[in-house]
Amino acid sequence: MDAALPMGGTEPLDAGSILAFLTATDYPVAPYEMDAALLASSAYVYEYRRSNDNSTDAPWDWPKTERDIEILNAQADKVMDAIMGG
Repeated sequence: MDAALPMGGTEPLDAGSILAFLTATDYPVAPYEMDAALLASSAYVYEYRRSNDNSTDAPWDWPKTERDIEILNAQADKVMDAIMGG
């Protein structure tokens, strides 16, 4: 969703780098998909910078309460137990 800068930091992807990837992988996309990828990249970098370079919830996600976090952690633990055969 972003491109690393040589001196650190991040910037949104540009159309050229996305097109180069699509050409190399021979993966066809519609023009609206390219627009969506560029918009998503810009939104990601904006939120990353806004949050002082810390990972944050997606802008469309709901603000999480302590109870929400407890529920999500319990669900993750349950899935991990299932994966590990427990």
